Amino acid sequence: MSILTTIEEVALYHDAQRSGFVAVRIEGRQRWCHLSKLEAMLGSVPSAKDVGVSQGEFYKCNRSVENLARIQVAFVDLDTYDSSHLQTLSAEEQVMLLLEYCEDKQIPPPSFINSSGRGLHLKWLLTDPVPHAALRRWNTVQKCLADAFDEYGADKGARDASRCLRSVGTRNPKNGKLCRTIWVDVRATGRINRWEFETLCTEVLPVKRSVLNSQRRQRKAEQSTPVNMQPKQTNGQSPKVLWLKRLEDMRTLIQIRGWQDGVPTGCRNNFLVIAATAITWTTDPDLEKLTNAIDDFAREFCPTYSQADVRSSTRSIIRQCVDGNLRKYGDGKIIDMLKIQPYELKQLRTIIGEDLRTEHHRINCRLRQRKQDDRETYERRASQLRRHTEFRRNEGESVEEIAYMMGCSVSTVKSRLSSKTVTKADVEHANQKASRKSQLVVFDSHLIAQMLDSIVC
Repeated sequence: MSILTTIEEVALYHDAQRSGFVAVRIEGRQRWCHLSKLEAMLGSVPSAKDVGVSQGEFYKCNRSVENLARIQVAFVDLDTYDSSHLQTLSAEEQVMLLLEYCEDKQIPPPSFINSSGRGLHLKWLLTDPVPHAALRRWNTVQKCLADAFDEYGADKGARDASRCLRSVGTRNPKNGKLCRTIWVDVRATGRINRWEFETLCTEVLPVKRSVLNSQRRQRKAEQSTPVNMQPKQTNGQSPKVLWLKRLEDMRTLIQIRGWQDGVPTGCRNNFLVIAATAITWTTDPDLEKLTNAIDDFAREFCPTYSQADVRSSTRSIIRQCVDGNLRKYGDGKIIDMLKIQPYELKQLRTIIGEDLRTEHHRINCRLRQRKQDDRETYERRASQLRRHTEFRRNEGESVEEIAYMMGCSVSTVKSRLSSKTVTKADVEHANQKASRKSQLVVFDSHLIAQMLDSIVC
């Protein structure tokens, strides 16, 4: 039995006295409700239905982040069935283990924990709603919380302010289990614990706000002095070419993972969202063309996804493209959404992790510096690059991998592997070999006599 009812749980972070709208998802269909009518709407829905409520409140009936008015809760969605630590435990045992983990790692404990039927929802109630102006800071808190619970199956693709989470008192349609509140942090006053947003930031974020402000002032002072200022480096690719290569990387990723029958359940939505975004960048902004291209990709790689689900997942992306406001995703966001592992990143062309990006930048800086060096410095640097190339080759990397990692062409790698650095010892050895007399010198007179006899005859 749940500790909180549907209406009680939602009322903890949605105040009926405020203005705004909330998205309510009933059996997969989204509806909109004014905050003042939310209690009546939820009360009229049978408990056997699958109901989800948006965690944020919006100015108008559009669940885009741009329309967010405020949010009064931070949360983490745990897919416990994907965690080796939790998948064999009951929901109550999972909660006890997570609370011990919070205490050991000095993570602020959540205000309450819900069971979603197949996982857990950890929620931190806030004393005051966070306005849209502070959304960036709230997103940083969400990212740090998701990273903290990564080993316990935190879904990093489900931490945005427009997210709908399944409500308690309803049932998960995938297994028919009841969604319920398992644990609540009740204080001595009898009220559920709430966190001030700044206190939660101090506890969760790695850097304090005062330090960030100091760093910003320092960067601003440095930027005001035009000394050694370098222009921002770009990858030299147009957005269309970049997204075309990212789409090819997604096909490569599907082959690496061996998904011959299509993307499995649990990964389809994120793959389709990224693919649809890539298609909007590479296709004319025509509604029919975009829809057909996305349908073709879905049939090829997500054959088990119904057309209604495809439309639901990509409707907002297509609308933004038609309106001229194309959606953007960075490499870090794509890696989180697709859960790309380091060994998979090495086989992709354009989706690059932070470590590889840092290494590429370091190598490019070396190559630019080489053009400014004298001959002696250039030869010393070239010798270091040859040794580094030989080391990578001895470690079993292919020529193509070495070229990709070192930021050069395949022919350059082959040239470095075939060329041998001539050392001082090599020169001395060659001189000794040239000055050494042959052991056949004693037979010279005999050989000359035989040659003369043969000529006379």
